Amino acid sequence: MPLGLQVKVPVELSFSVWDGVDRESVSMGGRMVKAEEEMTVRASFTLYVYSLGMDNELIDLGDGEIEDRYHEVDLGEVDIFEPEDYWNDIDQA
Repeated sequence: MPLGLQVKVPVELSFSVWDGVDRESVSMGGRMVKAEEEMTVRASFTLYVYSLGMDNELIDLGDGEIEDRYHEVDLGEVDIFEPEDYWNDIDQA
């Protein structure tokens, strides 16, 4: 059966630059980016139904499996600094 999902993916990024003189990687900082995406996947469920058609009918989810195991999430353009940091620098100038 098709299953619609709202996926939220947090990604922790770190940025560095290579220092050719000291021959080492120099950290420039890092940040977290959160991506949200809607996707449709195929899923299989095993349902157990007890007391079918009665007042105390019970439906129990026995097992479930999402068949789409790989999905690519586009982070868009990512910069070292948060976008708000650029505006703060402009406002203070």
